[in-house]
Amino acid sequence: MLAALVLAGILAAPLGTAVLLAGARPRARTAGGWAAIRRFVFALAGTALLAAIVAVAMRLLGVTERNTIAGVAGLAVASLIWLPVTRRWNARAHLCWVSSIFLFAVYLAYVLDWTFTSQLGAAGTAGGLLLWLFEVFAAILACAYLWEICDAIGSETWRRRGTPTTGAPPASTEGPFEPAELAGAAGEERLPANWPPAGW
Repeated sequence: MLAALVLAGILAAPLGTAVLLAGARPRARTAGGWAAIRRFVFALAGTALLAAIVAVAMRLLGVTERNTIAGVAGLAVASLIWLPVTRRWNARAHLCWVSSIFLFAVYLAYVLDWTFTSQLGAAGTAGGLLLWLFEVFAAILACAYLWEICDAIGSETWRRRGTPTTGAPPASTEGPFEPAELAGAAGEERLPANWPPAGW
């Protein structure tokens, strides 16, 4: 069962990445209710198309019908789980993220299962678990990098940060002087009121 899931991930991840990197014409309207509905529908349609391609490829490779259904169902469930998280992304970014994360997860589960069922002995199992932890760490780094790529390429709505009026971050007032003490209305230097001191 895990082997079928891994094979489905191996077939789906390159397709999802290729879809993300393929150019697409930008849309004029990407915010609002209709845009959110469009992204949702396209994500579902893309998931169905990707699952169908994976199913055909698995059958051509000689995978049994039961394992094919399991692999495709796992991919579809993963896509549905991630839909609320990737709702700001277009369908291409959603498919790339889902297929890659699905491959990472099922591969790590498969390797962990293989480590305990292969009867490697105490030392071999300990070494296998150590290598597995390294793979988990590498997968976390890869997921963080992949998130940045998908967010940069696939985001259709951006969250603004800053003040409500200007959209720019508020000026810092840290330090011994306030901004009003440093510059006048015209941007010129302002001297203290008691300058010059008595006796000059």
